[in-house]
Amino acid sequence: MNTSLDSVTLPSSIQEIVEQVFRSSFLSLSQENLINELLFRQRYSEADLEMLDRLSLALLNHQIETEKRSAAKAA
Repeated sequence: MNTSLDSVTLPSSIQEIVEQVFRSSFLSLSQENLINELLFRQRYSEADLEMLDRLSLALLNHQIETEKRSAAKAA
């Protein structure tokens, strides 16, 4: 069984993930990790960065709820 990150299928774009976040008004740790992975692999466009800017503003304005790291460890 290959568990390499290279074999993991990621969403097609950061924009897609952020749109899901805006629809639900909630950012999960798994969504945050997927965004970080796409950024790390440099798989993003200018539109993705613009969506991250919108997400950052929404988080700063408390318009998006986030999963607490301690709650994720307890689960």
